[in-house]
Amino acid sequence: GHLDDIIIDGEDWQILYFVITDGNLLGEQNIMFPIGWIDKISYKDQHVKLNINSGDLQHAPDFNPEYPVNTEYEKKVYDYYGRLLNK
Repeated sequence: GHLDDIIIDGEDWQILYFVITDGNLLGEQNIMFPIGWIDKISYKDQHVKLNINSGDLQHAPDFNPEYPVNTEYEKKVYDYYGRLLNK
């Protein structure tokens, strides 16, 4: 996939999430990830390595930019990947 968007906290301007668009057999899918799940960023190669199993992307929760990112959606993302949401 490719980096499509970032989600920033409007109060302190901290980058919280990034959104990738991933093409698969079912079409394109927008997927949101917490910024802390990035293992490595290569600006030279324009590549981001994530700390997730790439096979999990096919059934990942869809991100729709028309809906707000709230605790319920964040929990859904974290639960899908088997991680704890610390808030």
